[in-house]
Amino acid sequence: MLKTCSRCNEPKDESEFGTRGKKRPNEVFPYCKECRAIVSCMRRREIKHETFMQYGGCKCSCICGCNETEEDFLGLDHINDDGGKQRKELKIPGGINYYRWLKKHNWPDKDKLIVACHNCNLGRAMNSGLCPRAFHKIHPQSK
Repeated sequence: MLKTCSRCNEPKDESEFGTRGKKRPNEVFPYCKECRAIVSCMRRREIKHETFMQYGGCKCSCICGCNETEEDFLGLDHINDDGGKQRKELKIPGGINYYRWLKKHNWPDKDKLIVACHNCNLGRAMNSGLCPRAFHKIHPQSK
């Protein structure tokens, strides 16, 4: 049976739509799976951008000065390296779910979170809180 997607207006087989899950298994989504994926991606990008703007802007804040601005390469970094502990206490996973939680709770912990690129974030986690690029700036002979 054909159904028309309410976003792209293309008639597609009902199997291209999917259902609303456990709570409403008999209810079919108005958007096709392809359009749902596009909308979901757009929403994730919007909340990510909004979160970065609340925590210092869309640029890596690491002291190394890499100044990464590509939002796909950025994330939030807990400056005290206690992000895992906090998310465990709050019982929320990381990533976009954490950004949604921050928004819902009016952007808390602005003094504990910075926007950092994934390289700096991981580098700090693996090197006792100091990004390797920042370390090499401080100690150029260590390269």
